[in-house]
Amino acid sequence: MSAMLKSEGAASVAGLQWFAVRCLFHHAPLQTYEERITLWQSQHVDEAIGQAEREAGGYAAALTDVRCLGVAQAFCMFGEPASGIEVFP
Repeated sequence: MSAMLKSEGAASVAGLQWFAVRCLFHHAPLQTYEERITLWQSQHVDEAIGQAEREAGGYAAALTDVRCLGVAQAFCMFGEPASGIEVFP
């Protein structure tokens, strides 16, 4: 999968940061695309992307005629997740 870090600089707790990772999927029967943004707490953006890619593979495999397009974009959040916080600009 291709990876891109959108922004950097989140508060760190014991070396962990929150990352939002966006993955793209294609639903063949519907000819539509889906984007999923998932949150991961990791020490580094590459680790968060790896976690999201593994989850994305499982998600696509569990559905009929859905494939992960191999795109993973990450955003390092500025602080802890909270109600109303932007998770991916």
